Formats: sequence, C-alpha cells, structure tokens
Amino acid sequence: MDIFSHLQKLSLRYFDVNPVGRLITRATSDVESLNEMLSSGIVALMGNIVQIIFIAILMFVIDWRLTFVMLSVLPLMFYVTMVFKKKIQVTYQNVRREVARLNTFLQEHISGMATVQIFNRQPIQDLSDKYNTLQSAGASGDRIFSLLDERSIIANPAGSRALTSIKGCVEFRNVSFSYTNGGASILKNVSFHVGEGEVIAIVGASGSGKSTVVNLLTKLYELPSESDILIDGVSIKLLSEYEVRRHIGVVLQDVFLFSGTIMENLTLGDSVISKERVEDMARLIGIHHFIKQLPNGYEYKLSDRGSGLSGGQKQLISFLRMMLYNPKILVLDEATSSVDKESEDKIEQAMKTLMQGRTTIIIAHRFSTIERADKIIVMHKGEIHEVGTHRELIGQGGIYHKLYTLQFESSRNQALHL
Repeated sequence: MDIFSHLQKLSLRYFDVNPVGRLITRATSDVESLNEMLSSGIVALMGNIVQIIFIAILMFVIDWRLTFVMLSVLPLMFYVTMVFKKKIQVTYQNVRREVARLNTFLQEHISGMATVQIFNRQPIQDLSDKYNTLQSAGASGDRIFSLLDERSIIANPAGSRALTSIKGCVEFRNVSFSYTNGGASILKNVSFHVGEGEVIAIVGASGSGKSTVVNLLTKLYELPSESDILIDGVSIKLLSEYEVRRHIGVVLQDVFLFSGTIMENLTLGDSVISKERVEDMARLIGIHHFIKQLPNGYEYKLSDRGSGLSGGQKQLISFLRMMLYNPKILVLDEATSSVDKESEDKIEQAMKTLMQGRTTIIIAHRFSTIERADKIIVMHKGEIHEVGTHRELIGQGGIYHKLYTLQFESSRNQALHL
C-alpha cells in the first residue's frame, strides 16, 4: 500500500518516462521477491545455518583431524562465493529489468487483461538455493527503494491560498513547456486571456500543443519558473492542486470509467451529491432515460473501463460526472469527437445551459462545436498564430481557413460515399 500511495503522489512527468509495466513490476514481482525472502528465505536460511553448526560439532567429535582437513577448503569456498555474488547480483538486476520490459509489453499490447503472475517459486531445500533467493530479493529491494525514493512530486506551496467567490478568469503569461528536461518545446511563449463567462476555442493540428494547455491549467505538470498561469489574477503556483482542480471541470476524449456502479462513477464517493441531484442533471443532459433502462438503473455495475457501453454513452456519463461538480471553469478537450450525431446533439443542448455564466475552453477538431465561440485561438507548432472569431479567421485565409476547408471537404466526401 505504501508503494501504491507513493505512486499516486508522483507527477505525470514521472509516468511519461516510466512505462506502466515497469511500475507494475515494482509493485508486484519485486515485492513478491522481498516477501519470499522475509516469509520463508530467512527462516529456512537460519535453519540451514543451525544444521551446519550441528554437523560441524558432530564431525569434530567423530574425528577432529579429518574435520580440519575438510574445513581447510572453506577460504577457497568463501572466495568463490564472493566472486559469484558480484556476478549473480548483476545477473539478477538484468533479470528484474527484463521482467519489467515483459510487463510493459503485456500492458501495452494486451490492454485490459489482468496481470499474470509469472513467478511462482517453491520453498527451496538446500543452502545454495536460499542464497539464490536472497540475491533475488536484494535486487528487488534495490528497485523498490529506488521507487520509494523518487521525489517527482508537485509540492503544494507553503501557505497556499484559497479562491473565494471565483469569477473564472484565466490568463496564460509567456508559457513555455517541455515534457522532458532539455526536450523539444511543446509550448513557446503562449499568452492569452479568457474573461469571465467567455467561451474560447483552441484549434490546431495534432501536436500543436492544445492538450498541453489543459494539462498545465489543471496543474498536472509543474510550470517553469519563467511561465505563469493565473485564475482570477492569482498564480496557480500559489494554489494547491486541490484548490485549482475543484474549480475546473474537464471532459476528455479518452473516457475512463472505474469498475463499479454508474452512481459510484458519477459521484466518485462524494456523499454530498444526492441521488435527486444526479437524476436532475441526467435529465438535463438527456441521459436519464438511457440509465433507467439498464438493469438496476443507476446501480448498474460497469466492468473495467466501462466495456459494454458505446463511446457516446461513456462520453455522456463522463460529461454528467463533470456537471455534477458545478465548476466555474469548463474545459472540453475533444468532448464530442467520439460520439454519434444523436449523442452530440444531446451534449450540445446541455452545454448551452451549462456554459451560461461559466468560463469555457473548448479544444476540438469539429468546427461545428467551436463556430459559436467568442474567440478562437489557432495554434501551430506550440505557438499562437491566429486569434479571432470564426468569421474573422475565415476571412483572413490563414491556417484556420485551411483547416476548416480540409474538414469541410472531408465531411462532404464521406457523405458522398454513404
């Protein structure tokens, strides 16, 4: 549990450079090796040592001269053992590293499959194999303690402030960012302002930095010292992660639903959110009827990641979950890109009500969802290239006009092939 709790505190930057399979190995196979040593290896080793001492005493009683002759080879044995220890320790480190690579491969290529325990050692009966177990546990211990020593955590500022009577103004000031130290810059001196209740859209080709804007606004990554993001004029560097995120509702394209009931996925264990409120908001978004048709309604149990539901249904549940927390700032990251036309209409209808009086940042490829934005920001290779309304940007004939034309032609070609 200490390892799992520690992993939850690490920043996303740590997970960017450490595959999930490697972390699974730290929390399962490596812990199992240590457990084996503590539960059986040490006990059996002590038993072997007592047995050897007893045998040595018995040998001295029977014939002390012959015993000395036999023991004369011990220095050589100790020397060979020390040489073997150094080599086997390197070998076991390589073994654990390969196990981590195997787990990474399984996690990346067999998504959703339960982790398979690949090591099932039996209690060993002689001293040399106990030493083998200790060496394996030593290698695992080094890796586990290395993980626990990792301090890639976004620390909450001392005396962090609280936002009261929040209006929802957001400002980016000269924000530059790279996901790795010394790596390519994803954002380059990005600056813009979103007023209270304003709706802005951020568009651009894949890799232009749109989603990074969301990651930084929600404090998933730490800002460089020369960059800043402000909410109602207060730097998020002066706010705790909780304080920032409780005012921002985010709907992502890749919806994650936990194993459990629909109600549990909507409230996330918050007892303050009543069933009546959930149902009222579900009616607003047009999802109440769909949920009531499921077996047990809101108590319907979802399997891992909500398998069994369509992409549109999962998106609507995610959207409703965000609405229940009534945030002042909304971030819709590709929120309607993976739903069918009927589901998209329901979401857009609910959005019109939800967005009233709230600051909204829309990140999308579908121009039908952003044409009505108060302001559109066009990003290209991490920089802001164009800013304006839909009509203004179309008239400029720049990047936005090109993207709009390409999507219009693509939609028309798809319609012709239907």
